Order: sequence, then C-alpha cells, then structure tokens
Amino acid sequence: MLNIDLKDFFPSINFGRVRGVFISKPYSLHADAATVLAQICCHDGELPQGAPTSPIISNMICKRLDNELYRLAKKLNYSYTRYGDDITFSTTKSRFSKQVVAYTFEDNDSEIKLGKKLEEIIISNGFEINLQKVRLFNQTSRQEVTGLTVNEKINVRRKFVRQVRAMLYACEKFGEDKAQKEYYEKYDKKLGRGEPLPKFSTIIAGKIAYLKMIRGERDKVYRKLVNKYRGLFRTDLPRLPLNINEELESALWVVKCGSSQGTAFMLKDFGLITCEHVIGSEDEIKVFRSDEIIPSMQKKASVVKCDKDCDLAILRINGVNEENLPSLELGKANLSAGDEITFAGFPNYGSCNKPLINHGCRITGFRNHLGTSRMLINQPMFSGQSGSPAVDINNKVIGIAVTGTDMKEKAHLVYEYELVSASALERCKI
Repeated sequence: MLNIDLKDFFPSINFGRVRGVFISKPYSLHADAATVLAQICCHDGELPQGAPTSPIISNMICKRLDNELYRLAKKLNYSYTRYGDDITFSTTKSRFSKQVVAYTFEDNDSEIKLGKKLEEIIISNGFEINLQKVRLFNQTSRQEVTGLTVNEKINVRRKFVRQVRAMLYACEKFGEDKAQKEYYEKYDKKLGRGEPLPKFSTIIAGKIAYLKMIRGERDKVYRKLVNKYRGLFRTDLPRLPLNINEELESALWVVKCGSSQGTAFMLKDFGLITCEHVIGSEDEIKVFRSDEIIPSMQKKASVVKCDKDCDLAILRINGVNEENLPSLELGKANLSAGDEITFAGFPNYGSCNKPLINHGCRITGFRNHLGTSRMLINQPMFSGQSGSPAVDINNKVIGIAVTGTDMKEKAHLVYEYELVSASALERCKI
C-alpha cells in the first residue's frame, strides 16, 4: 500500500481556482456570480481548512486529478482512494509498477521515490507532494489510512483504545474534575488560552462514539467501554446506546404448551407477546426465563386476548407484577425492503439454552395476509422461534416471527420466512 500526502492541500486551492471551477462546466456560472461564491468560500484568498464548504469545493477542484489517478490505477489493476489530502494506492501484487513507485522495500533505500507518471499527474493538477509523508507498506506491516488500520479490516489503533480506558480509569479513581485537569495540562494545550473547555465526560463520549462508528455497536470492546461509561456518568446515558443484546435477552421468555414450544417477549403497555399457534387450544400455558430449569420456577400464564388471523396472542403471567419486568418498546412501522433488523428466540429450546440472536437480517418484501401486513426476511426461522420479537436498529419492536421451517425435516427446502407487523398488536390490545 502506498500513501501520499498533498502538501498544504487547502491553502494551495486559491481564490482563482475556486472562481475558475464555478465558471467552467458543468456549473457554467456568470463571472460575477462565480466571483461572489468564491469570495464566500475563501478566506484571505485561499480555501480555509475547517469550513463546511471546503471539502466539497476541494472535491470539485480535484475531479480531474481523481479521474487521472483512477485511470492509472485501473490500468495497473490497483485500487485508488482519496480522502482530502490523503491519497492511497493498494495492490495484491508483490511490488508497485515503476510508474507509481521508483523504489520498493527490496531496494534497501530509506527514501521512497515516486514514479514519474504519478508525479506528473499530481503536479499538473496544481498540487505538491509532501515527501516527508510518503509511506510504503507491505502486508506484514501495519497499513494505515487517515489514522485507521486497514490490514484485514478497518480498525482503530490499540493506542486509542488504551487511551479511552485510561481516561475512564482516571475518572473512576480521581474524579472527573482532577482527571480533566490532568488531561488538559498533559495532552491538550487549550487550557489557559481562555477558550471554553468541553466536559471531560463529553470528550470520552466522543471517543467512544468514534469507536462505535469504526468497529460497530456489537463490538465487545465498545460495549465494555459503554457500560463503564454509563456506570460513571449516569446523567449522560442518552449520549450512548444500550447494550442491544442484553436488553433484548432480558425481555425474552420461553413458552411451553404441551409438546409445543415457542418464544415470548414482554412488551411495554401490552404484556407478554407470543404467537397464537404456539398456545393453540392448550389449557395449561407455562412460561419461564431461559435459565429457570427447575420445574417449580416455571410460571403459569393465561390468555388475555388472541387473534387467529394475525397469529398473535397476549398473555398474562399469573401472580406476577409485570410492570417490574424488563420489557421492550413498540417501534414505528415505517420500514422498507432492505432495512436491517434483528430477531431473537429459542429454536428447539434445551435446558439453559441462551437465545439465538439473528443480527444483520434484512427485509426482502411485504405481503398482506388476512388484513395484516407481513414482512418477508432473508434469514431462516426454526421451530421454537415463533413469537420471537424483531427489532429495528433502535431496539424497538417492529414485528413478530410467525412462520419458518422445521430445523430437522425441512431445512433443505426454500421457504418464505415471515414476520407479522407489530402494528397488528393493536387488534389484540384491550
């Protein structure tokens, strides 16, 4: 991987270049209008770094540069990307072409010299290469683009995670005020300049949110940091999301009616939700948490209301104050094909089984069934998952699993796996 930095990127885009791009095609503005817009977008005759308009204007200026570098990369079967002043070429080949790099690792040369063709394209487009920041990586070294490691997957540096852990530890041991003072004195020179300083908890929240953006909210390290943060700064809970898996699992129940087994979940303002076909005409309904293996711990439930057409039922757990039980909330039904959802349940429940949580499931379409909307999904559901809640990215219930296939006998067949829209619950609600 080859990484190139353009020297003084934004300052090198002066007023004349900005005005010229507005006058040229495809914008073709009148000279007076182009002058006014260029004056708005420039400061002291150049494109200012940090202005919200500057990245967009710079991309407009760099259109020809991007096209020429992309064509060069395509010709050599390389990948090309650019983010601001950061240009990257990558290849699976053992070495770059002499058009791109004149010296490689085998040349034993400490200075990396770029190929003439690459230099010509960059210089002819009005930019200068920062030779101090030209870097060449092989597959065994840490390959980095815009501060992110990209060897096998996009990731932050370990140093970043260690820093966030240290910040949280400092707050826990010394308190936020002392931790904040030390941070600004040692690591951030804004202290003493008279500038308003953000709260230390806000800085940590921003770093954790950045980690989430790069590694995803299901990442174990991210979740641990979130839980630690929530324990220290309870007033800032809305800044960071809850642990989706824990919240989802805590609302799930196993339902048993004779030989039939399914899934149920506690829904705020409704009660315990499952499918009508799970309870059928059975008189005795038993519900229990997945870790309650002792028969005496199982609880009896009664039917509050059910709708056979919707295939939904609302249950009440006998002798239990359901207001104190963990529950999910109803979401909005403004979904479309391609939206990502998660559903969780107990396929073929065995003693102490943990629920199967299907992440990354997507809606493939919709159909009407006896006056209710049903969603088709692209992941299989098996016996025992009927009644499973389907949640959106905010962990709000948007559907209930109703049909699937038997795991043992029919797994080789192609089935339409369906969720009934959660809005159908209004028909069952008292």
